[in-house]
Amino acid sequence: MNAGTPPSQDGIGRQYEGLLAEPMYPPQLLMSASEKANWAVLRATKTLLLFKHFSIDPNGEDAWQRLAIALAANHVPGFKPPPAKPGHPKDYGMDLDLWMLVELLKRRDGLSVRSAVDRIANARIFEQNSEALRNRYREALKHKHLKSIWKFLEWYADALGQQRFIEALDYAIGHHLR
Repeated sequence: MNAGTPPSQDGIGRQYEGLLAEPMYPPQLLMSASEKANWAVLRATKTLLLFKHFSIDPNGEDAWQRLAIALAANHVPGFKPPPAKPGHPKDYGMDLDLWMLVELLKRRDGLSVRSAVDRIANARIFEQNSEALRNRYREALKHKHLKSIWKFLEWYADALGQQRFIEALDYAIGHHLR
């Protein structure tokens, strides 16, 4: 577990503490009856602590299934989400700003996407060169979560009328180009 990861309410991702952090050796063949009984009590105690650790009622109907899933979520890679990708998280606000700027320049000034992106790059609105911005623009147009926004904005442009849409874009984001 990472030091910066807060413990979850259900125990998943949380480090084990106390008796759960101490190793437990299997029973030995030459143990006395009282040593075997002590071992069984310790195992039962640790099992109850596991249920408590994961906030599972040990008397619940599906308690053992829930415990198995909680343990798998903690220890089996296939039960965990994929690791976060390295680098900065994607800024979709930037994608929206870039799209609006490109649309403004295309609709208002009659520029191609390439020329619009070059002008945006030259204005140093974003910390990326023309090629990187063009790639970002192309990727943003294909992004599954942003497609509905693009579709809505296209519909809005048609409903509002091209001139009013251009005025709205200029009002909202045109100041970056001045």
